[in-house]
Amino acid sequence: MTRLTAGRGDASRRAFRLEQVLRPQPDGLGAVPDAEPVTNIFSAPPQNRNWEALRPVTLSEDVLLGHGIFLNAASHAATASFDILRTRVFQIMQENGWKRLGVTACTARSGTSFVAVNLALACARRADRRTVLLDLVLSAPTLHRLLGITPPEGLNDCLSGDLPPEAALVRVGHTLALGLNTHAAPLSAEFLQADATARALDRIARHLRPDLVICDLPPALLRDDAIAMAPQLDAVMIVADGTQSTAAALRRAVRVFDGGLPILGVVLNRAGKA
Repeated sequence: MTRLTAGRGDASRRAFRLEQVLRPQPDGLGAVPDAEPVTNIFSAPPQNRNWEALRPVTLSEDVLLGHGIFLNAASHAATASFDILRTRVFQIMQENGWKRLGVTACTARSGTSFVAVNLALACARRADRRTVLLDLVLSAPTLHRLLGITPPEGLNDCLSGDLPPEAALVRVGHTLALGLNTHAAPLSAEFLQADATARALDRIARHLRPDLVICDLPPALLRDDAIAMAPQLDAVMIVADGTQSTAAALRRAVRVFDGGLPILGVVLNRAGKA
């Protein structure tokens, strides 16, 4: 895939290719048989009292695999691709002093949430890093179903300033925190542009001190939510579907952020074998 040259600064804008992937199921997240929860594998020593105050949750590997999500490095061969993506993301973000990464797509059903969740789990396998994953697809949140978790409170209540991060987010072990929603928010783009949302994101950063915040966003060409979040992000990654995304659509998605937000790279999902 052609290297991109959009965005500001001299950050890398490489095209990442995921050779072995499972097709995500954004519209078919049916019931998955109950399974024994996986032993917590994210076991860095506690260092932050606010982080430790988050409600702990345990992920079920069987539930995750049913949705194409890979908890452990041995779960599927695709984890190697996500581990490589994780390392390159950390390197580029650290080189530039960036913390907040948006993950969006050209069009719907490209696998944005699939990439965002698997990248977050790969990052969480780094015992010396703390990662926060936020479901900012406020118009149709699905991460709670992909992960098999019902949060005690919704992320929307944190973004609006009604709840502190410790009350709204949950954590998996000591290296991954999740901000999830179970209900859609009306006027989602306006919600994301509100001053309260900017203050809430800053509060999450101050309280939890994550090394990386991954924001799952709607497709850039479908809604204005992704561009609405741009002022709160340091960089964005675009997911392209190898079975449906066209070069023209990818160029249009890049232009959405051109001159305003660095394009970290393009992830080619459902690419097949080269």
